[in-house]
Amino acid sequence: MSTQSTPAKEILVFLTPTSAQVDATKLVECGYSCTAVSTIPDVFDALRSDSYSLAITTRPEIDLLHNIRSIPFVNLEIFFHAEPSSDGPLFTSKRSTATERRSHGEIFLRKFNH
Repeated sequence: MSTQSTPAKEILVFLTPTSAQVDATKLVECGYSCTAVSTIPDVFDALRSDSYSLAITTRPEIDLLHNIRSIPFVNLEIFFHAEPSSDGPLFTSKRSTATERRSHGEIFLRKFNH
C-alpha cells in the first residue's frame, strides 16, 4: 500500500503591502507556506492557479476573491481592526494591552492548526 501525501497548498495573503508582508512573514515563521499579494492583478493571477487552499484578507475584498475563484478565506477583521496608516489600513488588535494583543494573535494562528 502506498502512502502518498498530497503537498499542502499555500496560503494567500491579500492585504496592503506592509500588512501582507508582516502577516506572511509571521505565518512562514510558524511553518506555513504562503504568498503575500497586494494588487488586484497579483491576486487575480494567484487565484487562477491551483496553488492556494486558503486566503487571508479583509471584509471589503472577500467578494472580489470569490468572483475570481471560490476559496475558503479568513477575514482578518474578526481578529483585528483597521487603523489608518500611510500605505493603507494598519491592523492592530481590538484590545490595548500587549498581553491581549498577543492573545488575539495566537488565536489567529491557531485557526490554521484546526
